[in-house]
Amino acid sequence: MLGVLIGVIGGGLVLLAWILGLRDELESHKNLIELRFSIITSIGVLMLIYYSFLKNDPVFLFLNLGILLVVLFEIIYTFHIVGKKK
Repeated sequence: MLGVLIGVIGGGLVLLAWILGLRDELESHKNLIELRFSIITSIGVLMLIYYSFLKNDPVFLFLNLGILLVVLFEIIYTFHIVGKKK
């Protein structure tokens, strides 16, 4: 149980760091990502989600679902900013 708790805290810190970096980018109203990077990341994360589901690893599943949500938000926000620039 302690291992799961440590994993959840570690995963939460990784997501928190990513979200704090995202916040800085949102405040500057810049495009957040390159589309190629987001596509590759999304595919990789989806594969890791499937892997963690097969391994029944809730910590890894939680972390990758969080990363996927952040990447999807970045994609939507980038398209929103690009649409405003036209």
